[in-house]
Amino acid sequence: MTGLISCLMVTRQRADLIRRAVWCFQHQSYPQRELVVVNDEDDGTREYLASLGDERIRYLRPERAGLTLGELRNFGVTQARGDYVAQWDDDDWHHPDRLSIQLLSLEQAEADLCLLERWILAWPERQQFLWSKRRPWEGTLLGRRAKLPPYPPLALGEDSALVEECQQRQLKLTVLDRPDLYICTVHGRNNHPAEHFAHHVFNDPTGRLETDEVADVLKKLRQGLTPAAAARLAVGPPLPPRPSVCVLIPVHNQARHLFRAVASAIWQLEPQDELIVVDDASADRPDQAGLEPFRKKILWLRNPAPQGLSASRNRGVAASRADWIKFLDPEDVLAPFALEIVRSDRWTIPAAAMVVFGGRHRLANHRYVDYLCGDEANIATMLSIRPAPTSAAFVRRQALLDAGLFDTRIGYAEDWELWLRLRESLGAPAFHHVNQPACYCSTVDGEFHRNDRGATVEGLNVRDWLLKRYGPKD
Repeated sequence: MTGLISCLMVTRQRADLIRRAVWCFQHQSYPQRELVVVNDEDDGTREYLASLGDERIRYLRPERAGLTLGELRNFGVTQARGDYVAQWDDDDWHHPDRLSIQLLSLEQAEADLCLLERWILAWPERQQFLWSKRRPWEGTLLGRRAKLPPYPPLALGEDSALVEECQQRQLKLTVLDRPDLYICTVHGRNNHPAEHFAHHVFNDPTGRLETDEVADVLKKLRQGLTPAAAARLAVGPPLPPRPSVCVLIPVHNQARHLFRAVASAIWQLEPQDELIVVDDASADRPDQAGLEPFRKKILWLRNPAPQGLSASRNRGVAASRADWIKFLDPEDVLAPFALEIVRSDRWTIPAAAMVVFGGRHRLANHRYVDYLCGDEANIATMLSIRPAPTSAAFVRRQALLDAGLFDTRIGYAEDWELWLRLRESLGAPAFHHVNQPACYCSTVDGEFHRNDRGATVEGLNVRDWLLKRYGPKD
């Protein structure tokens, strides 16, 4: 293998962290390399690099201020001298053989660019050290400079957009499953906020590092740093575990709605969460509703014969191991960030709360109607007015099990009966309202709807039976 590789680093206000990335560059086994450092602020970077006296490292300062990250990367590419370019982020760790191995993979595949399929994820403050999910990771790019299009002029996400552009241009991409070549770190000063890493990077890991592997990662992350900076790389105290949530979707002959419901939930799931679909012996094959990309994330249960909505929900609850059950009817969708209602510090959920109701946007015949959210007063009037639909509710799984789950005799207002039963046994403090959208509830005239308003229990209309069972006693 021959050819100069230009390692491109854009840095700002990280003079302490770039020492590690520079150290990694200096210890690469591939000999023909340069480090192009683009820096647009007086943050000590120029002085530090000058003190190294390394002719392979070039410091560049763009004349124009206010450039986006994509524009800064393009400036580095225009100044690069190499036949190849490698993205060299200033806050991550790079294996000494990263350049050699990725270039060899690129040449053997006769490809235009090479990316790692997995990398190591390190979030010391949260004590999270993971083997990432599988996908081409844009931060590990090494490619032929003449073939690569410009980075889009974006402030964030410019590298992932570049890879998408390469794929659209049908450039040949090879991926390499060598996660040991790169450690992606979260340190509190990343370009993206913590929520981005939690939901889009640290989700769906392929494994967790063992204790000795974590110690090795921390040792590597201290390489090149000053003693003071290395000391700050201490593993923080473990954070309280994030509550786990199971999104439970029962479905019967509603395959046309299912993809939308699943898609609204799938991106909100964290590694500890679950998505369970219970198919109540549908005739319209909901398992073929375009869900193939999500099947690995779905626990799919199918009843051999129709058993009803209550039985389907009960089966899903029994199969779950999550702290909270988030019910979702197939014709409804979760609101963005709905699952944060029970796990964000923004809303304090009382320990006594077994049922949490969020708000719901209502749609009828594909048109928006209004937004509704109840309050504690709705609990007192629960017998006359249903406090919220099931899709707006979170319920602690253990509370459902202790209550005996849904009454399978009831085919209409089964959730209403459950709320009344829980209030009877646990009292009003078991219910809590959060004025934050949990779902979009949809109805369409003429479509199959699960509710049977003519349903009876013990010979009485369901609503009359609820009044008799839970109303004032003479």
